[in-house]
Amino acid sequence: MPFLVLGLSHRTAPLELREKLAVSGEKLSELLKGLVSSDDVQEALAISTCNRVETYLFAKHVERGAGWAKTLFVRLSSLSEEALTPHLYLKSEEKAIAHLFRVTAGLDSMVLGEPQIGGQVKEAYKIAVESKTTGSFLNRLVHRSLRVAKRVRNETAIGQYPVSVSYAAVILATKIFESLDEKTVLVLGAGEMGSLACRHLQERGVKKIIMVNRSLENAEALVGQFEGEARPLSLLDSSLEESDILISSLATETVFLKPDQVRKAMSRRKGRSMFLIDLGVPRNIDPEVNQIENVYLYDLDALQGIVLANQKEREKEARKAEGIIAEEVLLFQKSLQERSVAPTIEELKRKLEFIRHKETERYFSKHPHLTAGEREELNACTSAIVNKILHEPIVTMKAEEMEEERPYYIEILKKLFHLEGG
Repeated sequence: MPFLVLGLSHRTAPLELREKLAVSGEKLSELLKGLVSSDDVQEALAISTCNRVETYLFAKHVERGAGWAKTLFVRLSSLSEEALTPHLYLKSEEKAIAHLFRVTAGLDSMVLGEPQIGGQVKEAYKIAVESKTTGSFLNRLVHRSLRVAKRVRNETAIGQYPVSVSYAAVILATKIFESLDEKTVLVLGAGEMGSLACRHLQERGVKKIIMVNRSLENAEALVGQFEGEARPLSLLDSSLEESDILISSLATETVFLKPDQVRKAMSRRKGRSMFLIDLGVPRNIDPEVNQIENVYLYDLDALQGIVLANQKEREKEARKAEGIIAEEVLLFQKSLQERSVAPTIEELKRKLEFIRHKETERYFSKHPHLTAGEREELNACTSAIVNKILHEPIVTMKAEEMEEERPYYIEILKKLFHLEGG
């Protein structure tokens, strides 16, 4: 039975169009149930994030399954089919399998190699299971895709190169300080990048965050997200003295933090290093600060240079990951081929074993003088004969070159031996 994916992503559709299709929770469950309400669709999985909306279908026919999914997309988005169709992509069989593996591993993400998509695939699968729209095929495929993503992260370094400015800053901080657990972070301003960097730092173990802003009210509103402390601008110098990491994102036309202020703070820090991240445009911190001993200053240009270099490294690692994807697609297809013939082979084995057992018991009844040892030897001999007879057909049926003819031979076996469904 064919497998397909129909969807759109950041590669094919603008945000305003993706927004019209994005669904979650109950609406996602309704979409899934709508998909399997068609006789052509046996199983369904839907992934809906800010960057993609995709339906994965195990269906009787690729075209009819895709057509039904498109119909539901049109209803969901209130867009015309003509407006929606140019942004959709359709992949089937091994290309659809490879696509899910790539998506789950972060190879199709806007930020190459980002790990969050793995969690989103897990959540999408959870909703599909709860909606009872998955079966043996999608269950195997999704679990395999999650294992493939784990393999990509373990066997490549794609996740080791930060490609966002805020995250690059955090990685630098971890290189300067062995541990961030006991470090204090000072935030100047209430910029989005500064807040994001704080979030990343907290994930790395930072427990104390101080926010200094011209407006104490604004600082208090923002610092609540991090369970930190808001302070007025008048306490900047004393706050600087106790801070190991400073993130500045002030909207200012002139340099705000000068070398003398940093020297004064460092003179009271007993040689402890200070890491300064200047996210301001124009810059908030005088570049001369970088000349002070044990002070490390990085501005946007320096961080962006790291990001660009890391993006190139991720692209190199992605090429390695693509090799893993190709290998895993072949392995999954092989497992499917073996599974497709397995029920028929098992049934044939049971039938032959039934015949063998029946005939040996008949022989034993006619020869009651046989000892237990002789009976055991005869059972072993006849079992070996049955296994020898089955060996060649089983190997042939599982062979890759039999892929196209396999369904035909399965039906022949069923008819010849009067197996179930034959």
